[in-house]
This record gives sequence, C-alpha cells and structure tokens, in this order.
Amino acid sequence: LSQLPDPPELQAVEATVKDLARLGAITFASDQAELSAIGRVCLSLPFDMSTCKLVWLGCLWGCAADAVVLACCTGAVPDPFKVPSPFVEGLSQVELAKELHSSCESRRIFDRGLFSQPMMLRALFVEWWRSRPVQQMSGYKSWQHHTMNFVKRNAIAVVPRRLVQFVCAVADSASRALKLCRPGSRAGVQIRTLLRDLGAESGRVRAAAGDWIEER
Repeated sequence: LSQLPDPPELQAVEATVKDLARLGAITFASDQAELSAIGRVCLSLPFDMSTCKLVWLGCLWGCAADAVVLACCTGAVPDPFKVPSPFVEGLSQVELAKELHSSCESRRIFDRGLFSQPMMLRALFVEWWRSRPVQQMSGYKSWQHHTMNFVKRNAIAVVPRRLVQFVCAVADSASRALKLCRPGSRAGVQIRTLLRDLGAESGRVRAAAGDWIEER
C-alpha cells in the first residue's frame, strides 16, 4: 500500500483490518490473516458484507437460490416499479393521480401486507418466474419478450427494462455464487436449477425436488 500514489494512513488500514476481523471476513486482525469463508463470498459477490452473509446463510440452510434472489432485492438494481413524477412535461394532474394510484396498487399487490421493499421485489420476481413460458428460456432476449408480456398481461405499473435488469442481476449473482459451491452440493444444485430455468446455463442438470424457491 505504501507504493500507491496516494497511500492510506496506517491507522486507517489497521482500523479496517480490525473491522474485517470483527465481521468475520478474515481469520484474525493481522496482515498475516487469511480470508474466511465469508471473506471469499464477499470477494465474489457484488453485495455488501451483510447481504453476502445472507447468501452464505442461505446456502447453509438449504435455500441458496432464494437467498441469491433476495440479495438482489436489497438494492442491487433500480426499483422496477414506476415512480410517477409531477415534473414530466405534458402530464396533467388527473393523469399523475392515475399513475400514482396504479403504482401504489401494484406495489400493494406484491407487498402482500409485509411492508417490505425486498420481499415485495422477491414476490414480483417469483410471479415473473412462475409465469415463464413452457419452452426453455434462452437468455436476455427471451427475458425481454417474457417481461413485456408479463407486464402487459397483469397490467402492473412496472418498467419492463428495469425488471429485465433485475433478472440480469439475479443471473449474474447466481453465476458468481455457483462458483463458490462444491460440485454436487445442495446449494450448487439449487443455483444451477435457477440458472437453467432462466436459460442462463449452457449445461443440463437434474432439477432438485420441488421448486427451487420455497413459498413463504
């Protein structure tokens, strides 16, 4: 670090090392420390420490794919629901009121009384996944096509492009998490099944018993 153009202060480095040890990312507070299992997860996934722990615990508790989806619901992508603005040119007060009502109603349907943004987004993804076409999806273009039909058929206030971005984030995070799983492990099978159902995995794998997501 001392060779960097603008090296950090030694006290800041020591404080960071202590924080990493306290959070469990490294084995102990020393420059000789090694990465822990949580630390390796944090290096591989595009989430903060607490969200990486969510994925790690999900793998341990038998709900790996669901944990990956829920991790993406914590703010990894922009909110896919429409957010009407009074600053849009040409939008009357009546039209704004209608769009606000539609947006709130769509959020209420998927929130299901939990008052939780992550759980609302999870419910949206689960519904999108369950309504997927019978034929195997094949990646980005099929996600776009299915999303457009899904939004139109359900008449929900969702921006299709943002929902596709969310699906992309799930596929990317699942691909990263899969590399951390032992071959043939329960977590690996669940995540592979998720990727297969999304058409984001080239290989074939036997599905785990039941759906990869457990309905709460």
